[in-house]
Amino acid sequence: MAVNANVILQGIKINLVTYDSSDLLFEAFRQGKVDAMIYSAGEAAYKIKNGLLDARMVEENVTVGAKAYPFVKGNANSEKLNKAVTKAIQEMKKDGTLSKIYQKWYGQDFSEKPKDAKIAN
Repeated sequence: MAVNANVILQGIKINLVTYDSSDLLFEAFRQGKVDAMIYSAGEAAYKIKNGLLDARMVEENVTVGAKAYPFVKGNANSEKLNKAVTKAIQEMKKDGTLSKIYQKWYGQDFSEKPKDAKIAN
């Protein structure tokens, strides 16, 4: 299901279309049904780098989204895994490994949020 709305932005008429999933949006973009899209920067960078998306990204982020990986609360194994994963990510950030992984797979570093980004808790 797509929802249409006409929006005026800095004198440019925009026909805003939403999709039920990012897969449907991606397919509409590939088929030329939409001229631009707001998409996860990491996913878009990966798809562009690997030839899955013939596009270019804007120079500045429109929004910053944080990924969350929830663990079961009150479960001893989940608590232990949560601590281990958190520690591993912190160590990879500190020694530069996480940055290298992002560079390898996405072509750019998404390991740190931009300085001016505000992420709600």
